[in-house]
Amino acid sequence: MKKRLKKITGFVLCLTLVAVVAGAGVFFAQYYLRKFEAEVTARDTIKLSTVVEVKGKEDIVLCAHRGFSAVAPENSLAAIAEAGAAMFSRVEFDVRETRDGVLVLMHDATVNRMTDGAGKVASRTFKRLLTYKFNNGANFEEYGRLGIPTLSEALTVCVEHNMTPVMELKSVSGRGLESLKKTLDGLEIAEYVIVASSKGKTLLKFREMSPETEIWLMTEKIDRRAIRFCGEQENAALSFNAHSEYNKDDVIRGALKRGVRLSCWTVNDRETLARMAGLGIREFITDVFEPHITENGFQVG
Repeated sequence: MKKRLKKITGFVLCLTLVAVVAGAGVFFAQYYLRKFEAEVTARDTIKLSTVVEVKGKEDIVLCAHRGFSAVAPENSLAAIAEAGAAMFSRVEFDVRETRDGVLVLMHDATVNRMTDGAGKVASRTFKRLLTYKFNNGANFEEYGRLGIPTLSEALTVCVEHNMTPVMELKSVSGRGLESLKKTLDGLEIAEYVIVASSKGKTLLKFREMSPETEIWLMTEKIDRRAIRFCGEQENAALSFNAHSEYNKDDVIRGALKRGVRLSCWTVNDRETLARMAGLGIREFITDVFEPHITENGFQVG
């Protein structure tokens, strides 16, 4: 009887070990497959001045999406500096808070897609994040070992290039908002930046701390709630998904007629740019369109 029990126990342990090894294999296979599928490479850029379909280009304002992410890794200091070198007047990037309250740049909740590390930003200390380096993104090999930047570092680059930062708050606590305000005040730029979020409550909370700062409500679609929010706030705009089927021409025209200032994202093709510009949109978040300095020194975009 004892021998039989030992055999059964041994068999169960073997099955358990096989299951663990197989599970680990599946996990790592899926992890590296996701990394492969999420590979981000450089993209061809388009001078705004060459888009003949759009009239009145001199009024258009371009905002570099996650930095100039067509030529450098998104949300890196290199991407922000490249946006400045390309003469963008605005640059957008994503902000998250580490476990110990440091504000850093990262679009995803985890660092998996863009770096050689793994895990959620919110569950890692800043010291731990410093050990991770970008191993994905446009031309990442050409920029050396780029690390995850802090908000303060990103803002400093914006100031150096005279660009307006559009900071999309992805996951920031009340403590993080206080840290954001302190950082802006330290650089004396609170009235020269834009704070964006898909969460109206977050924007209102920050507005109490910094009434002089422009705010953007990020929304998938233009609806009554979003229009009402912007209508009730001074120095506010609505930034919407240019590719949502909900945002039809009449919806966009209706919002503009109600006096709502609109920007749209992420516009990377000539057709969408021409359509939105034709409807009256003048502010665009883009990966690939870039400003152009004409022969007489006039900046387009």
